[in-house]
Amino acid sequence: DNGGIGSILYMSATNHLGSSSPDRPLTDWFIDPARSGGGCVRDHIVHAVDLCRWFSGSEPVEVYAEAGHLAVPHLPVEDTAILIVRLANGIVFTIDPSWNRPRTWTRWGDVTVRVVGSDGAIEGDLTAQAISRTVDTARWVSYDEDMNEYLLRDFASAILEGRQPLVSGADGRAGVATTLAAYESIRTMAPARIL
Repeated sequence: DNGGIGSILYMSATNHLGSSSPDRPLTDWFIDPARSGGGCVRDHIVHAVDLCRWFSGSEPVEVYAEAGHLAVPHLPVEDTAILIVRLANGIVFTIDPSWNRPRTWTRWGDVTVRVVGSDGAIEGDLTAQAISRTVDTARWVSYDEDMNEYLLRDFASAILEGRQPLVSGADGRAGVATTLAAYESIRTMAPARIL
């Protein structure tokens, strides 16, 4: 917020899930496009869009996406994808929402964000619970909170306290609009405008 890394030049985010295996299966409803609405694109893009909107203060306007069935080819939904999103202020960022971590992965997946500015960078590995900032010197900050629990706690508190939650309906709408445009881009194999 204070411009410590200068003007943002580029951002990237990941939100990965481990691939399905007999000892770690994806549930039936989760991989049924009629019930879940899609695969890794539907599951993970909204969270990465939230992060990039927050850092940039700008709205997504266009997305180009590609997706496939690479980690678990028999799934009826996509398990691998990559997106290039352009924001209203001209910043471009990438999102990798794939369910492609090997079954030997030590965590359920990962959530990372990288923000590169004209004077430094911020990198966060949110499932490893660590953030680093590089300006004149590198600094590593760790924390110990469950992201999902924190969001649910804030939402419940907002209802009880009669205030807006940290993540608004507009935040959710932006993520869903980007997701729908990503599926349109995958279908047409061309950039899609985000409405």
